[in-house]
Amino acid sequence: QELRVGAGGEVQEAAAGTMHLATAPDALLPTRRWLLPAIESKGAVPGNADVGDESRVGLRLLFDRGQQADSQGANYPLGSPLTQNLAGAEVGLYSLRWAGPKGLYLRWHQAWLNFRARAVQHEYQADFRIADLLSLDPATAEQVDFHRHFWEKVQVKVEAGQRLTSALITYQELL
Repeated sequence: QELRVGAGGEVQEAAAGTMHLATAPDALLPTRRWLLPAIESKGAVPGNADVGDESRVGLRLLFDRGQQADSQGANYPLGSPLTQNLAGAEVGLYSLRWAGPKGLYLRWHQAWLNFRARAVQHEYQADFRIADLLSLDPATAEQVDFHRHFWEKVQVKVEAGQRLTSALITYQELL
């Protein structure tokens, strides 16, 4: 999946994806239909033999939506990236898709990406010890030059026979 933020500017990519859903018949009772996760790629569809690296599809994630009714009312385990079952009933609060009112962007990423779009990056050379490295908390804003900042990157140089004394810290200023 891919999301473009800021009028199509910055591309947000996920290292994992999900699968599309297909309505498929039950192999034991063809008149019964299930909503099933599906994937199409070389080696993953009938008629295609394993073709080595070309058949790789990467990590795919699903929610376990519990027991849900199939087309005839019998329960089956539903694995789905979406928030609806076969009948269209709500079965979850979040989707694993970027788009939509229950998608990853609106529910989890919009506030952070908006902050990043407004934040101003600053670099500071600062006194720094090993204990400082252990106490770094990316969720806590720090007061630097009378402004609140979140650290983004910490660069340290350690030479043989010397102690760690300073670091170059890249901050995102809260505006």
